[in-house]
Amino acid sequence: MMWNPDTDLLDQTRAFIREALEALAGDLPTDARDEEAAILLEAAGTLVGLGDVDELRQMIVSAEAAQEACRNYLVGLDLSALDEAGAHAASEAPALMLLDPEDALELASSINEALEQRDRVELLRMGAEVLCPGHEFDAEQESAWLAFDEIVAERVWRLLSLGDTRWVPSAWMRPDQRSRFPWRTRGYGLGREALDALTDTAELLAHFPEAREHLEALIQTFAQAHSAQTSGEASGESSDRDQRAAVIDLSVYRARAAQHTGGRMRVAAADEDSGANEIELPGLDGVVELGLRGQVLVAYVLAKDGGTPWLEWADGPLDGELIQGTNATYRFVLPDAPELTLAIPGRSEEWRVVLRRATAE
Repeated sequence: MMWNPDTDLLDQTRAFIREALEALAGDLPTDARDEEAAILLEAAGTLVGLGDVDELRQMIVSAEAAQEACRNYLVGLDLSALDEAGAHAASEAPALMLLDPEDALELASSINEALEQRDRVELLRMGAEVLCPGHEFDAEQESAWLAFDEIVAERVWRLLSLGDTRWVPSAWMRPDQRSRFPWRTRGYGLGREALDALTDTAELLAHFPEAREHLEALIQTFAQAHSAQTSGEASGESSDRDQRAAVIDLSVYRARAAQHTGGRMRVAAADEDSGANEIELPGLDGVVELGLRGQVLVAYVLAKDGGTPWLEWADGPLDGELIQGTNATYRFVLPDAPELTLAIPGRSEEWRVVLRRATAE
């Protein structure tokens, strides 16, 4: 599904920013000034999350008084409560897994409140990057959110027990902004049933250990899909560079654009220096990202008017498999062919990208 900004949220956020800027242009007591600065920073972070950085910059032109108020607020910002919030979310996550959803409502609510504290801090940081460029949080503030992130990261998989209430609060963000909220977005879209399936999988492997090889193949496929969907963003212990390099492996395939009825297209394929991983197709309202490992190609096709993609080669069309749990990621087992064409149907036109097996230099 193509992501589109929530227009009501956009309008509300713009209104908050305008009102806070107007208030901060006048004389206010310190407490009221800090309150308005906090509102402005959080609203600015929301606008950044919605992808409207340029609009935010235009809104704060000649708003020096408001920017100064934001800097003063950030200097005095007390984040010590994050330690307790992170400890609570991490320590209660195992208990949450053991409770039935109906019995876990109170505990789930308290854990979500802890996550909301961290959400707010990240929105403040995002707003500060535009409103207060060059501002540096002090060591105590930084250590507070890093401590939260570290303790929660070790147990975030257990928070799938929260179900939709964990990841839905991040659905309003533009997808390329969500990586800043890993406590919400790791395993985006997965629910409690994914945790329940772990028990079934363990029992299956106990009876059929020979199925482990199939499980490992599935894990690899989903890992490739994840790499493609997140545009090479780092996860776990991998670096940004490692993730990006896995998206399109030019040592195996090279991509070029083929002109069709959709007009001129440009391919920005990954290379060792730039790390680019997005295939940009002008005229296509969306993005196409490819992940390749061995003979498995993962195609992430997020396009407003795009249909189900397929591959073409000498022996005819090759359909992909929609990866379970996604609505735009397809898996293709590649035939041994020197050239393949990824075709993406549109409402009135078609986009094509040729994948050509690299030749020895």
